[in-house]
Amino acid sequence: MAKTVTLASLSEPSESGVREEKVNTDWKLCLFCQLKTNKPLTDPTNNYKKSYDTNRTYQELSRTIQTLSDLNALPSYVDVNRMDNDDGIEINLDINKAKWHKTWFAACNSQKVERALKKRKLQTCDQFSYLSPVKKMLR
Repeated sequence: MAKTVTLASLSEPSESGVREEKVNTDWKLCLFCQLKTNKPLTDPTNNYKKSYDTNRTYQELSRTIQTLSDLNALPSYVDVNRMDNDDGIEINLDINKAKWHKTWFAACNSQKVERALKKRKLQTCDQFSYLSPVKKMLR
């Protein structure tokens, strides 16, 4: 599992006293873990199918990452700020030809988004359950 690094600086402290610096992404490594391993990286630009649309892959991945980030359901090892250089995640993934390990990619798929949305919906319903006029029968 990747470690999150926060660099502290004695100059220009922020309100919290620690200045966070943006860690650059090494686009030759896995987009998610940023580790050198023996596991092969998935590279959508080198797909053997002629009909394969790499732009769509990057578009769906960036949408999934952004949605999970908005729902606070993104795994802790994924740093959205590292992927976005003010141009948008999708553009950065495409320009830099992002690659990833299958196991890390599986943690950010559409099924995870559906589960996070369902969980958020259940939490919202639980918050307002006291407003319901229906009383539950206990056995």
